[in-house]
Amino acid sequence: MLVLSQSGQISIVDPTAGSATQWIQIADVDDDGENGSLDLVVDRNHSANGFVYVYYKSRSSGRLRIGRFVFTGSASDANGETVIWANPGPLHSTWGSENHTGGSLTIGPDSKLYLSIGDGFHAANSQSLQNVFGKVLRIELDGSVPTDNPFFDGAGPNIDEIWAYGFRNPFRASWDLPTGRLWLGDVGGNDAATAYEEANIVTPGANYGWPLCEGPLGQPKNGPTCPDGVTGPVHSYAHETLGGCCLNASITGGTVIRNGVPELEGDYVYADFARGTVLSVDLDGGTTSQGTQQLFDTDRFVSWIDQGPDGHLYFLSFFFEGNFGEVRRLRFTGQLANRAPVINSTLTTPTGGQAPLDVSFDADAFDPEGQELSYFWDFGDGTSTTEPQPHHRYDVPGTYDVRLTVSDGQLETTSRQIRIQVGVAPTISLSIPVASDDFKAGDIITATASASDGDSTLADDAYYWTVLFDHDDHQHPFDTANNGPKHSIVVPSQGHSFEGETGFTITVTVADQDGLTATASQSVTPRKVPVTIDSNVKGGTISVDGITHSAPFLIDTTPGFEHVIEAPAELTVGDVRSEFAGWADVISRTRAITSAETPTTYRALFNSADFGRVNKGLIALYGFNESDRAIDQGRITDESGEGRRVDLTIAKPDRVLYTPSGLEFVRSTTATSKRPATKVTRRIAQSDAFTLEAWIDPSELRRGVRRVIAIEHNSANVTASLGLQKLRSGEVKLTTTIATSLTGRRGQILKTRAVDTSDELIHVAVTRSRKGVVRVFLNGKRVAAWRVRGNLLWGSQHRLSLGSRVDGGQAFSGEMHLVAVYDRALRPQAIKRNYQAGPNPEVLLP
Repeated sequence: MLVLSQSGQISIVDPTAGSATQWIQIADVDDDGENGSLDLVVDRNHSANGFVYVYYKSRSSGRLRIGRFVFTGSASDANGETVIWANPGPLHSTWGSENHTGGSLTIGPDSKLYLSIGDGFHAANSQSLQNVFGKVLRIELDGSVPTDNPFFDGAGPNIDEIWAYGFRNPFRASWDLPTGRLWLGDVGGNDAATAYEEANIVTPGANYGWPLCEGPLGQPKNGPTCPDGVTGPVHSYAHETLGGCCLNASITGGTVIRNGVPELEGDYVYADFARGTVLSVDLDGGTTSQGTQQLFDTDRFVSWIDQGPDGHLYFLSFFFEGNFGEVRRLRFTGQLANRAPVINSTLTTPTGGQAPLDVSFDADAFDPEGQELSYFWDFGDGTSTTEPQPHHRYDVPGTYDVRLTVSDGQLETTSRQIRIQVGVAPTISLSIPVASDDFKAGDIITATASASDGDSTLADDAYYWTVLFDHDDHQHPFDTANNGPKHSIVVPSQGHSFEGETGFTITVTVADQDGLTATASQSVTPRKVPVTIDSNVKGGTISVDGITHSAPFLIDTTPGFEHVIEAPAELTVGDVRSEFAGWADVISRTRAITSAETPTTYRALFNSADFGRVNKGLIALYGFNESDRAIDQGRITDESGEGRRVDLTIAKPDRVLYTPSGLEFVRSTTATSKRPATKVTRRIAQSDAFTLEAWIDPSELRRGVRRVIAIEHNSANVTASLGLQKLRSGEVKLTTTIATSLTGRRGQILKTRAVDTSDELIHVAVTRSRKGVVRVFLNGKRVAAWRVRGNLLWGSQHRLSLGSRVDGGQAFSGEMHLVAVYDRALRPQAIKRNYQAGPNPEVLLP
């Protein structure tokens, strides 16, 4: 066997003798985080000795590579590397992540290399044909690109190598040669409510959905339904929704069983890295899952599994700390019901001391079927015993790794290593600044080890550092080093986020000249700040870093960390279809944000695609469109049309801020029609009815009564107005003023019930019918109604004004997104329709 390590070492393993010798060490390997050398495949069909192809990330270039080596079994083979391929397009580092580089490297029945690569922890990559991430690639054995690849366009924008796309972290693939099918396991997302692990059959040109959706096409969970054109998995299983991000689910793709296990013939066998289980999918000779059964349960992380030429299953176990990787074999005994023995615990007394050292060993083990167990203790010094509870003497100082193997006569289970240290081990302490328990993105965390040894001076290379990124119930490799008693890491601002229970575990191990070791470890956690992602369409979907959520929701992040949030161009909730209009502060659907030191909210705005604005009776409309350059000159353009244009002039332009979708009055100013609005006021006087309507953000509202819009306002008189009142308590109420022949020039003011300002934008309207009935609406619903008798009173100035003063007080402060005036009382259905249309409609409907 050839066994590949993440660090670039390839070993020749004799599974019969249990021996391993190094073949080559690839020098230019970047093994930070989840990078490194990631897969290899042997091809004996195209050379006398056989070629070995290795997929790895280069430290010098930052690119993903396939290196080809001639295999003779000699260490000199390392000098014969030919780099046949390096990824075109952007580097993995473009997205600031050390995660999701993939993958698997296989040779297909067409003598082509097939390489799977993860999305680089930037989910949008998976749907782009202009990078290699989130894809399965097809490459000639010499590194050239087959011209019959489905997206080959020569000098065009596509990456010609792409064979299939829409994968998140495609981890391990294999060919079922009798059927010519490529099977691939794809690891699910970090949102437990929507995440699925998948086993896919990969076909040319197919889209497998990530990040648009995952799991079965008929989505039963909280995630989005897969759009047309997505190919669903053959087998999938959901994450546990109460388990946080990633509880107990991470598929390691396997193989279809052929020749050796009749009971499993044609079934797909895979492992789960997080659960430590080996399972089979019953395919019943086809490609449809008939259910699964668990074949084996282990406490190890299974990073690779395949069927050997002897028909047995072989798998690699992976450990984050130390050099504890193992090759293990599962032999089929003819009974699927037979389970391996279980080792609950081992007992060692003592675990260390001066030589000579007498040690007693014991174990708590049992067989699930009640079979009698045999024991085999390997003492790590070349000696062993079959006694169940042995005693052993160690005469020579050093470190010894003891293993216990128990067998029921058919299946075996081996314990993790039991470390015995004979002699005086070094002492060590670890110091990390207290502030590191409150770190944020961009911080430098420095750990200092203080170690001593009575026998010798510890050199810098005696210190071995391991940094793991903690994430809920599992960990990711982050950094390793042999660089003396100090080690520093920079907290990343991109890549894997700090949502959930996250942090770093920093461990240092020192070893003296006898191999005796001491270890110290400390965990540090980030400062957290909530970021709210909201929408005016409740239940609409918005993605963060490619993960889709239902709004509103919180991002649990750390200050300074960068996220990419994206709203869909269109969404449907219930029977209402909506189109994206902009965020509250920018228009672009996709935006990069950096989390602040304090809680922040980002709100997506949608207009109903099925409900345009009502324009019958519309006599003035101010939409504050960013493309309206007149606004930069202190003038707001009337967009109602029909020859009655009434533009407004801002009294103090330096006191307003322009946003893509609104106008913010930051220090109280007024926008007023300098020319008389005679056509508007006459139309209202003739009908003796009106509607005033506005979309506003009241978050910056100051105390007192603030008018949003007023008709015929001067120093003493107002005909009609719509405004807000903020009380000392912080409560906000709607206000309306209507002056008639019976109420007098100052009109009648009615304060309605309080406004719920939890929504960033609110829709308010007031109508008066010809019969004097006044109705007040909040977010499309009527909240008050009364009658004001008499004819509407008019002054001589014929004005319209936004943000006007009230009785000598301050003018409006806050943000307006739309203001409209009608010369009739809109019906409640029309008010609701305007609310559904949103604050920035693109069309006006009759």
